[in-house]
Amino acid sequence: MALTGEFFYRLGDFFGGAFGSNSRNAEKWFFKQRLQYQLNQGNVYINTAVPYKIYNTIPQFKIPVDKLAAMFSNGIWKYRKIGGDELDMPNDLKALLNNPNLLQDQNSFMKLYYKQLKVYGNQYLYKNQPSKLAIPKTIQCISPTYLRPVLTGKLFDQIDLSGVISRYDYEDGASVKPFATETILWSKIDDLDNPLIGISPLKGLEFPISNTELAYKYLNCISGEKGGIGILSTAPQKDSAGPIPLTPQEKKDIESTFRQENGIEENQKKVHITTTPTTWTPTSYPTGQLLLLEQIDANFLTILAQLGVNNNVFVSSTYDNLRNGLVMTHNDTVVPDADSAAQSWTKFLNVKEGYELFLDYSHLPYLQPDKVSEASTFGAVSSGLSGLVSSGIINPSMAQAMLTNEFGVKTA
Repeated sequence: MALTGEFFYRLGDFFGGAFGSNSRNAEKWFFKQRLQYQLNQGNVYINTAVPYKIYNTIPQFKIPVDKLAAMFSNGIWKYRKIGGDELDMPNDLKALLNNPNLLQDQNSFMKLYYKQLKVYGNQYLYKNQPSKLAIPKTIQCISPTYLRPVLTGKLFDQIDLSGVISRYDYEDGASVKPFATETILWSKIDDLDNPLIGISPLKGLEFPISNTELAYKYLNCISGEKGGIGILSTAPQKDSAGPIPLTPQEKKDIESTFRQENGIEENQKKVHITTTPTTWTPTSYPTGQLLLLEQIDANFLTILAQLGVNNNVFVSSTYDNLRNGLVMTHNDTVVPDADSAAQSWTKFLNVKEGYELFLDYSHLPYLQPDKVSEASTFGAVSSGLSGLVSSGIINPSMAQAMLTNEFGVKTA
């Protein structure tokens, strides 16, 4: 591996795990790193620890990614001649796409493919293809956590991918398995500066993600560690000079008692009863004034926009707005991603030259025409045409042509 910043990051990560350094350093590195691998020779280590953690701990990121993956996986693989109509898919290709491998069906496989791509910005697809002329027997997703491209250091003037990537190494901590370059399809979200390494959508979400995490932690702290709503205390002790300050040990005892005995958890005190005169000091926190939930919601809208999800899909809205949100998300995000996947998979799966795979979504309910709206529009148009014919402005043939062109209606 070349001695780049990534090398020192991994070295620091190792010692950080051994000696308990702050994991925030790794997160800051993930968001700020700009590593250029194009001309380096050796393994590429893509930082996946931070995206994995964010995906599994921040619901405002995980939920829309899962939604997009579900929408993407709803597509039906179909087969056609390039530029032509749909044809019957060859049986071996159909069998592969229906059951990509022993562990997954088509739907779960496509979800995993899409999630890895959207979380890490990179995704690896392995094919088990005994013969270069045949359709692969199985295909399997491999996370960039485990697979390392081995670069030749020769990016420019290459006419074959093997001139840029010599092989891929699978490393799971126990063993290393090499894969030939042609057996791996490397999909990525393109970076502005690096044509080799994909970029995670999280790179553009440093502040929304960080602020969301901090808001959740603050709410958790208020709810869990400061659950008591107030303190009952006796009048302070005094001497001739005035109130006697607390000793360090007394401060420690009060804090310990407050944190351990007061709150909403089981065996914690909610109300104190005393026989001595006391004063009440409220300790509640005005979460409404802190606007923590509003901050989370505002950050969520930014995350949705970054992922290409229309906010009507998740923000409370009418049925029509929800439907329109699904349609816009489908058209703006899912369709381009599906077209890109179909183009790369067609070549990777050794589809016959001159033919191609494509994902069809026309069966989905939210893409079907609105029958009520269509009926209303048809009624208004046909009534208007009838009036124009009666007035002699147009003849029946012209009206018939309009109905045929706009609604596909053929009249007698």
